[in-house]
Amino acid sequence: MSPTAKKNGKGPGWAPSWVRHVVPPGYAQAVLVLEGTSPLLMNSGDADREGELYRAYYLLGQKKRKSLDDDARLRELEWQLRIYLDEDLGPFIPGKNVKELLREAATKWRKGEEIIRSLLVLESRVPLHYDGPRTQTELWQAGFRYTTMVANAGAGSGRVARCRPCFPGWSVAADIAYDPEDLDFDFLGLVAERSQKYGLGDGRKIGFGGFVARLEDLNVRKAGANGQATKQRDELVERAHQALRDRIMIGAHAGPFGEA
Repeated sequence: MSPTAKKNGKGPGWAPSWVRHVVPPGYAQAVLVLEGTSPLLMNSGDADREGELYRAYYLLGQKKRKSLDDDARLRELEWQLRIYLDEDLGPFIPGKNVKELLREAATKWRKGEEIIRSLLVLESRVPLHYDGPRTQTELWQAGFRYTTMVANAGAGSGRVARCRPCFPGWSVAADIAYDPEDLDFDFLGLVAERSQKYGLGDGRKIGFGGFVARLEDLNVRKAGANGQATKQRDELVERAHQALRDRIMIGAHAGPFGEA
């Protein structure tokens, strides 16, 4: 039995709830690092609607006259439904969300399909880094949440409180692999920079989920490479690349946060 299985008291056939993709032959690898510049809000849509937690939330929400204790319990149940939380990793960002972020940014160059087809985020659950506890109970007690009033659905329905998991001072480091026949490191660096305009998570239109992105190369890059954008650039090409990047990023830093 593996050490992880022993730690969790699981049997020999147990596997973690998150998986890591195998890197296909010929793929290059890099690390996408996102360092938060504003708090991250989570809004998971993966809750089991047939589970006890969702049922408790739904039934309490249907109650006509709620007490203050009912309102507090409803906020806590909603928070539990909206957090991305793994019992081994703690809070995480789904790898599919990171890939969608890159796909959206790549549409600037009409390369969204290439991101879908030729790029992998290797971890299906990317650990979220921050200072604080990593269990559900401790996170709630420590106040990792944001509550606000929003307009309820339907005309004349008034406003309702919404509670979301909230993480200040966050970062993620996502391992990626890509097919160098369709994508190259320099282009993905531009995509990572452009992704700063979009932000990550919920509440991006009101300033949450802003970050600074960088791409770290895990491959040895030598001069005179095979034409797959892995060779060193001379000074003239480097200046042209910088000018292109500056034009692309005009407006990215107009405000303190990226736009949704």
